[in-house]
Amino acid sequence: MLDQQSTGTSHRPVPKKAHTRYASSLLAAIGFLANVTAIAGLVTSHANTIIITAAVLGVLCGLYLLLKRWGKPVGWYTMMATAIIVAGSVMLSLALKDRHDGAEDSTGNNSVISTNGSNSSTNTPSSGKPVSKTSNHTPVFEKSFKLTSQEGLELDDEKGTIRMQQSAAKAPIDIYLSNYPMLYVSIKHFYTYQAPENPTGNTDKDQYTSCLNLINTSQLGNSYISASSVVPGQQYCLITTGGRVALITMQEIIDDGYDSPNNNASFTVKLWN
Repeated sequence: MLDQQSTGTSHRPVPKKAHTRYASSLLAAIGFLANVTAIAGLVTSHANTIIITAAVLGVLCGLYLLLKRWGKPVGWYTMMATAIIVAGSVMLSLALKDRHDGAEDSTGNNSVISTNGSNSSTNTPSSGKPVSKTSNHTPVFEKSFKLTSQEGLELDDEKGTIRMQQSAAKAPIDIYLSNYPMLYVSIKHFYTYQAPENPTGNTDKDQYTSCLNLINTSQLGNSYISASSVVPGQQYCLITTGGRVALITMQEIIDDGYDSPNNNASFTVKLWN
């Protein structure tokens, strides 16, 4: 039998490299921070893409740690990996559910119930083409409104009625505030108002004509207005579910966090027949 010293070999354990020694700790920290980011984003923000990305990152880190510890005794890293996977999966499910609900809202397919509990009348969604019943461009009304989270505004009743939204609804209202909060329009988009280059001196007629042109030709509209984008006095054109032209003048949107009872939107609406 050869002497180990004479052969110059030994059976000493090979030390782990520094970058592999701390890999598990680093991944655990990344997964934990990703889930914290997802939770904070879900509670205080509406950056849905960031929430989903952070949640997916947390789940992937947790899965890697769990696979690395597969077949070994249950220890600290195994428990942490499991917790990271569970938390990330929950955050991902909630974020995807909110995105799905928001997509449903943006189509305008919401059931509406009046504040006194009675069901609203069913409206047929507009094709997106304004329909003017008069030629004198006289507004039906110009009123100020304040919506709280999950409230919507019906304009085609020619009064401006605030209703509570219900997700199973098939009768779209015209403007509504989501729980993020963001102010949505049911048909087409909000179009930033542009004053005519050659005004006629009739403000109502000029505003109507400009809005009509934007609704029919513009490709630069937005389906919602967020709190961060609000400029007091900024005006947007829109079309109602009944085909009427309206002009909304923003005042403010209060964003106190996701689904906060303090969220609200204040604005003025001018509606034409």
